[in-house]
Amino acid sequence: MPDGERRSPFDQVKEPGRRATWSRFRQHGDLVDLVDGFGDAARWLDGVAAAKVSAFAEQARVLSVGEMLDVAEPRRTALLACTVAKARARVRDEFVVMLSKRMARHGKRAS
Repeated sequence: MPDGERRSPFDQVKEPGRRATWSRFRQHGDLVDLVDGFGDAARWLDGVAAAKVSAFAEQARVLSVGEMLDVAEPRRTALLACTVAKARARVRDEFVVMLSKRMARHGKRAS
């Protein structure tokens, strides 16, 4: 991304995890904090079918911020809630995988 270009939290939440370096691990920790700051999205979607949550999250993933603003309000809220719920689970999983890879690398070097 060019210097000076700003990204919205919506774009940050949709970004997949990257290679497990310490700097990226710290950045991913910031992403975990960002996603957790939105609230407990799993509780918001309690009782909604997992397939519906996944479908809505996938629909939102392909939209830009401008396109999301064009979506009618009740649907936009549902799309965002599903996106946050899926992102929260994904980000936490990626964080654990990154930590495991880093610790395995340190274990190899130590032996």
